[in-house]
Amino acid sequence: MMSFRYLGRRIVGRMPFHHVSAHAHTAGHGGGAGGAVQDRALLAELRRQSMLHGLLELRCADVMQAPVITVRPTDRKERAEDLLSRYRFKLLPVIDASDRLLGVVSRADLRRVAGHLRAIGDAPSRETPSAAGTDGVSSIMSASVATVFSDEKLTDVVPRFMAKGHHHLPVIDRQCRLVGILTQSDLFALMCDLNPMR
Repeated sequence: MMSFRYLGRRIVGRMPFHHVSAHAHTAGHGGGAGGAVQDRALLAELRRQSMLHGLLELRCADVMQAPVITVRPTDRKERAEDLLSRYRFKLLPVIDASDRLLGVVSRADLRRVAGHLRAIGDAPSRETPSAAGTDGVSSIMSASVATVFSDEKLTDVVPRFMAKGHHHLPVIDRQCRLVGILTQSDLFALMCDLNPMR
């Protein structure tokens, strides 16, 4: 068995590589440069197929990004805006004190609020909070959120990205606690790692 490192960040699983002696292949091809090229192509294909087999066993927990930068429902909208800008995120999960996912707040949510304030001729003030409960993230977050479970197989999750156009999916455990984020970029990078020429 050979360990497989994903994006230099963490070990995501153990891929069942079957190592075969290059000398044994060379003997079958009569040696020489042509045999060496065929050996490399064969070993690259074996590597690709081994990784594809391993991919079938990967779970969301193996590929997700963790830990996750989050906000609480009582955090001010300005804090969410600052985090989104600083880390160039598209959304932030909103969690409670027990790490349970309550919703997400996105750039679109903040733009919608800013547009509404401009439309009514109001301007948000960092010094003067608005009416109770309306200045927090909970007042603008989206509570209806598509999620995946950490123990779900990637092969079951990928179609959801394709069909629904999701870019980010919060990953939760079976107690609905947030444990990570799965992104299209994560899946794309994993697919690139299946390229035997890399």
